[in-house]
Amino acid sequence: MQRKIKAVLFVLLFLTQITLDRYRHVLIATPDLLYLILVYVAVTAGPVRTIVTATLLGWMTDFFSVGMVGLFGFSRVLSAYLVNRVSRFLDLTRMHFVFFLISFSLAISNLVAGLLLQWIYAFPVEPGLIFYQPLLTALLGVLILSVPMVKRELNVH
Repeated sequence: MQRKIKAVLFVLLFLTQITLDRYRHVLIATPDLLYLILVYVAVTAGPVRTIVTATLLGWMTDFFSVGMVGLFGFSRVLSAYLVNRVSRFLDLTRMHFVFFLISFSLAISNLVAGLLLQWIYAFPVEPGLIFYQPLLTALLGVLILSVPMVKRELNVH
């Protein structure tokens, strides 16, 4: 049962991310739902599986956003490794630690990607990418995790 719920949740997050990316130009801020999958893998798996998953999800993010393959792949690997190491020292049964972990690591990931985009393409670093998206993603992650059935099945603590 646990594997089915995880698979359904991951597929729903993935499909919702694709839908949100289609309407990104209309929306003020969009959460990064693929990053929630990455944080779950980083918290529950070892460093090698985390880095491989971060690379794959980063490439998907590149495909949906800027089109430069490897940019978000690199930034997601850095933040996933950070989450993997730091999560061992946090009490993830407390939601404010989960919120902090998601928002801070996504802000760092987006800052690295934004600085690389600025350096390569001279794109401006948008404050929505560094402030609004991490907070919205963390809030959504905490809301998803607060559902008792999901919390029990994901077993992150």
